[in-house]
Amino acid sequence: MLTGDAPVDFGEYQFTMAEALDVSGINEGVLRSWLSRQVVDVGRKHRKLGAWLFNGLDLMKLRTMADLIATTGMQPVHAEKVAGLVVDRFLAMSTRDAATGELLPELPNGDRRDTRIIVSLAGGEPQATVAEWDGATWAAPLPRRGAENERIRRPHVIVPADAIIFDVADAMFAILAGEEA
Repeated sequence: MLTGDAPVDFGEYQFTMAEALDVSGINEGVLRSWLSRQVVDVGRKHRKLGAWLFNGLDLMKLRTMADLIATTGMQPVHAEKVAGLVVDRFLAMSTRDAATGELLPELPNGDRRDTRIIVSLAGGEPQATVAEWDGATWAAPLPRRGAENERIRRPHVIVPADAIIFDVADAMFAILAGEEA
């Protein structure tokens, strides 16, 4: 239940399997397979009921993984690593002042950074780097020539971290308010 201005605890295990499937877009058989084979580190099983419960961070991770797998065919183990960067981004943007409980601004003018994750798909394991909008350009490692920078010069995808975070948060708030996600 939402209680006025009290922050929602995204680490609380309060979402059911059905809600996690709805928000993430993952097929139930696929998620259950991942959980039983411990492919992805999300959720926890209720001791007495035996039902799986998920927290908001799990939902962000699952949604990102589902998007990456559907659009790039990325293996779940690699998609989970990229999804971890989205969760890290959420944790960074949701830092609160210990005394007042207010969200801390990311920029001096009080704005938030718009963040994307650039994932190189060139051979082997995908590599990811965080890129932030500085108001004029995307600030990311420059693709210079040389073996250590070759991967960013190859095909890559851009993961809209902030958009995923806000989409999942909207769906979570709708669930907590008793609405359809």
